[in-house]
Amino acid sequence: MTRILILFSLLLIASCKAPKVVEDENGFIGTATNKSCKIKGKILSLIQEKDDDTTTVCGRFPCYARVQILEVTACGPAATSPFKVGDEVDMQFTPTLQPTKNLFPSMKPRYPGLRRGDLFLSNSELTLTPNRNRTYVVASYLRVL
Repeated sequence: MTRILILFSLLLIASCKAPKVVEDENGFIGTATNKSCKIKGKILSLIQEKDDDTTTVCGRFPCYARVQILEVTACGPAATSPFKVGDEVDMQFTPTLQPTKNLFPSMKPRYPGLRRGDLFLSNSELTLTPNRNRTYVVASYLRVL
């Protein structure tokens, strides 16, 4: 009887549909860190402006996008400005929005890049930049198909 119950439970779990997450060496984005919120977002538009310093990644490649917050799974206790579902915010993607495989061959983890309409999971954090602007930063992400 126990075996049947276990088999039924496994079958029930396996039949649940969930969005496919691109699996790669990035691993799953775990729980929210102390100052971040774990979110699911949608790229609404790429912001073509680049940083003035052309020696930085964001001075050479697009790193900024307008993002709609679709889900907020958790926020750390020190998150200064938690997201709300439906918020539209500008975010900086520190690994760039371009695929990193050819740009940075020795970089691990590799990121597939993001385009308008793409969904992603990330831990996003509000930071203050040297010019005192508030910037939402994504240091790593997983693209959701």
